[in-house]
Amino acid sequence: MEYPAVRKRQIDEYNWRKAESGTSHSRQLTAFATGLKAQFIHTDYLALTAHVRRRLRQRSLILIMTDLPESGGRQALVRAVRMLLPQHLPLIVIFSDPALEAAARFKPADKAELSRTLVAHDVWIERKQTIL
Repeated sequence: MEYPAVRKRQIDEYNWRKAESGTSHSRQLTAFATGLKAQFIHTDYLALTAHVRRRLRQRSLILIMTDLPESGGRQALVRAVRMLLPQHLPLIVIFSDPALEAAARFKPADKAELSRTLVAHDVWIERKQTIL
């Protein structure tokens, strides 16, 4: 299983703690979440799903936050979510990409701009199809 060191540490340190209630636990969760740093790294959704299925025996809410950057990652995410069902309740938060949408809607003036626009449009359409 391949997890970047930061993600593995974050998973082990917080996500697998016993669920608690109250303001103290809420503060801990907020402190953890605000300390996360965005990174452009490959996400192995299938390995993550296998890890979750091994660790969690009770029905759980699984939160996955992503911007769907990799083309192949989209299909892997859909497969991973299906693997979690019906045992768990996956909640996928997909961040929008305004720059990608703008590039996909851009009116090209030359061949180079046309190529960039067509690629951006294809990626944007694939992304929209994954979300639907």
